Amino acid sequence: LKYVYISFLIFAILLTSLVPSISYAKSEVANSLNDKENSALIHIGFFVNSIYGGEYYSIFEPILRRRDRTKFKVIIYKTSVAEDALFTQIKNNVDLIRPVFDIDPETLSVILTNDKIDVLIDLSGYSDGSQYTILKQGIAPIQIGHLRHPYGIDAPGSNFIISDNFTAASDKEQVSDGCEIITTGDGLYAFEPFTNFPDPIPSPALNNGFVTFGCYCDLATLTPEVATSWIKILQDIPTAHLLFGGVPNICNLVKEIVVGMFSDKSVANRINFLDADSTQLGTNVDFYNSIDIYLDSFRGGTTKTVV
Repeated sequence: LKYVYISFLIFAILLTSLVPSISYAKSEVANSLNDKENSALIHIGFFVNSIYGGEYYSIFEPILRRRDRTKFKVIIYKTSVAEDALFTQIKNNVDLIRPVFDIDPETLSVILTNDKIDVLIDLSGYSDGSQYTILKQGIAPIQIGHLRHPYGIDAPGSNFIISDNFTAASDKEQVSDGCEIITTGDGLYAFEPFTNFPDPIPSPALNNGFVTFGCYCDLATLTPEVATSWIKILQDIPTAHLLFGGVPNICNLVKEIVVGMFSDKSVANRINFLDADSTQLGTNVDFYNSIDIYLDSFRGGTTKTVV
């Protein structure tokens, strides 16, 4: 019995000494399985500076929420410290959020490489948090500029442009050599219906006695060429007015620049502005209720506004 007890004690000691090795082996097997699982997924990274105020939330959030999680892993590289309630919803629909607003380009390059990003999509463009230093390195095989000016057109590091049947011809004229156009089968952008949007009202023209066109007041897209097109419309319809709005607090400088685009024309006295107190999810009810027809100056359709 004594020898049996000693043998059992030795066996217990040996078994205890093997526990760390067994645990390590199990951990390695688990890591290997995770690596195999991750390698089967397409890793998509997004550079996002901020979705404060819902600027492109209504387009971006459904893409994340409706993606096939068995095929795609999504990582957000957050390049701005600012965020709001809408960004919280974004967090709920991605696999990982990496705050990188205080990380130098060299370190960020290493992080992206280790994350094994297959597709890197830039949602910052020329706005704050621009990451063209990183994109220029070509860390990911596919790099796309989307939803932000210049939408990848002639942007450092972009090698693919997303287009549709309406925008492809224009994009082909602007892209640089080595950049490929991807044409979607359907529209370039899609929106989910606004469940809290009020019912349409009668056309303002019924009370005004004239047609009111509306345009989003943003100098990033309101170019002289666009102004020329709007002027021609107003010249063809002598009683029509053009209302600029859709954004909060249009400053006097912006108003002066816009008025200057129409100053020497016969339409100058038919240009008006509507300041909004706030916007939500890219919409402004007061603005849309004040116009009959919306003139969209954004490339590729309604990237910020919905009528």
